[in-house]
Amino acid sequence: MSWDDGSHAKVKKVELTFDDIIYSIKVTYDGATALQSQLRGSVGPKSAEFTLAPDEYITAVSAYGKSLATQEVITALTFTTNKGSYGPYGNKSGFQISAPEATGKQIAGFLGTSGNVLNTIDVHYAPIPTGTGSGGTGTGGTGTGGSGTGGTGTGGSGTGGTGTGGSGTGGTDGTGGTGTGGTGGTGGTGGSGGTGGTGGTGTGGTGSTGGTGTGGSGTGGTGGTGGTGTGGSGTGGTGTGSGAQKLDAQGSTGGTAWDDGSNYDGLTKIYVRSGGEGIQYVKFDYVKDGQKKESALHGQQSRGSTTEILINHPDEYLVSVEGWYDSVILGIQFKTNLKTSEFIGYEFDGSGTKFTLQVPDKKISGFHGFASTHLNSIGAYFVPKSSTTTPTVPAKKLTAEGGETGAVWDDGAHDDVKKVYVGQGQDGVGAVKFEYKNGSQVVFGDEHGKKTLLGYEEFELESDEYITSVEGTYDKIFGTDSAVVTMLIFKTSKNKTAGPFGLEGSTRFVFKEEGYKITGFHGRAGDYINAIGAYLAPLGTTPLTPATQAQKLEGAGSEGGTLWDDGAFDGVRKVSVGQAQDGIGAVTFVYDKAAQVVVGKEHGKTTLLGFEELELDYPSEYITAVDGTYDTIFGSEKSVVTMLRFTTNKRTSMPFGLEAGTPFAFKKEGYKIVGFHGRAGDLLHKFGVHVVPITN
Repeated sequence: MSWDDGSHAKVKKVELTFDDIIYSIKVTYDGATALQSQLRGSVGPKSAEFTLAPDEYITAVSAYGKSLATQEVITALTFTTNKGSYGPYGNKSGFQISAPEATGKQIAGFLGTSGNVLNTIDVHYAPIPTGTGSGGTGTGGTGTGGSGTGGTGTGGSGTGGTGTGGSGTGGTDGTGGTGTGGTGGTGGTGGSGGTGGTGGTGTGGTGSTGGTGTGGSGTGGTGGTGGTGTGGSGTGGTGTGSGAQKLDAQGSTGGTAWDDGSNYDGLTKIYVRSGGEGIQYVKFDYVKDGQKKESALHGQQSRGSTTEILINHPDEYLVSVEGWYDSVILGIQFKTNLKTSEFIGYEFDGSGTKFTLQVPDKKISGFHGFASTHLNSIGAYFVPKSSTTTPTVPAKKLTAEGGETGAVWDDGAHDDVKKVYVGQGQDGVGAVKFEYKNGSQVVFGDEHGKKTLLGYEEFELESDEYITSVEGTYDKIFGTDSAVVTMLIFKTSKNKTAGPFGLEGSTRFVFKEEGYKITGFHGRAGDYINAIGAYLAPLGTTPLTPATQAQKLEGAGSEGGTLWDDGAFDGVRKVSVGQAQDGIGAVTFVYDKAAQVVVGKEHGKTTLLGFEELELDYPSEYITAVDGTYDTIFGSEKSVVTMLRFTTNKRTSMPFGLEAGTPFAFKKEGYKIVGFHGRAGDLLHKFGVHVVPITN
């Protein structure tokens, strides 16, 4: 059923019921009289509510949703205000949608569809209510030579404006200007000093509660001196001087300004959504003092695809951004000290403008730019690389050899290669996949290309053996638009040669460098392996991941089906459980290894009921326990797992399946679950876990 609350003066109160999905929402609005909407949806098992302060209003809403067999459902909601955020409520699973912040606007009403649950949600924007608006901005002058003193900015009424001090250049750096709070408002923000300058003074408002003066901050040098808050209970500000270098946003004019700031230790994840008209949005996960800080979504979501780039902070950090634009950003690529992302969006066609954001010997600590329905422009903040950053293995990425078609794939760099699989096609190499080692743990790479009925040929390296070179050929074959890899040969440190796999083609290539070993692969693939490249690491370097010995806890259930074992990883990102009529039909997991997403194989047999999912807020959330039951069912000689339930350090999932038979539980104090194993046929017969100690 469709519903629309309309637009009001502001939102006063929000009430929700939820579990792994949002069951209902009810909103109370401010106006001439308080208006309470009907309950949209039905009452769920958990409830939450929040009431906004008189001078607080909603600026943005982030939601997650997914499509079930019969309907779409909202799975999670987060509300952002001018003073903080509320949520997330529910389980952040499925695709993300959002109502982003709009300059000078608040969210003053909701609309959507609902039945027994909340199916869709949208918003009404309205002007920010009077009395809660922001004061004007006064910009100080610039003093040149000797001692330059910034001017004075006076805030308007409402929230105090920002007085920005001018910067003195030459001789003694300038003194920041003075920001004066508006009447009855919050104190103004002190001006910014020049390089090494003195922060301005924030003067509190004259209202009954007194404003808060926030001191300006000197940029670089020793930072600004904190300002002084006066009036009522005004609080003195503090000077922080981050020394971040701000590169101007690159792209087209237009859109609304956004700025994540620079006061972060680094980034852990980048989200980029691209569609038919270019880059739709970017979103960033930052980290500060060990805590994740999520940015708003910059742009809007429409039909397209989302790419996620993981960064293994603190060992890995972002060093540059490249891309190109016309009316909006059309293509973009991110580089860290360890790897380069795929090019997201459109490849450069020669008609637009290319750009690069990079500063030698510095890393990116934040982003800013402009956005509308798409990403109009992007800029970055750069700070010096920390001298305390943990040394990393300097992996060298060799350019892929072969054709130009196919989808980009990249396994990244690891400690070593453990096992190689090569699947031959009729005229070339049809597919490859690799197993890698990081410390004592095994990383199972994805299958790249398309396996044929010929299956795989494989070889496994010994524990003290590594690949020293890869040789191969590529050629253009009948039925393909460009060249494909036709043959591969692998050579190891023990003078072993594996291959040739395939038939020799016209163009030969070799990946080899004295004093280096091959620790990872990348390339392009479609129905064949179109191109392949390699990562090289110096011999004798420190492993990427310290060796933490995982423990394998014996599984519970029966000996039916065949063995499977995903191994141990750094953590679990997602759990998918498929139910059958009388038990668990199948399970599959998404893991994380060295900041790389590893999609595990499906174990069991999927039914028409499909999968139910639990998505973790990795890396801050991890699985601490699993419990379940197993029983003998009609038609099965061996007992099967009938129910699974996962407990994390933040919550407990719903039970997947029906509780029946013999109970079991996996939990070890001080440990987290980082992998799974068991036995499966048409159903899941046995289930066990890998655990490692929880570290800081």
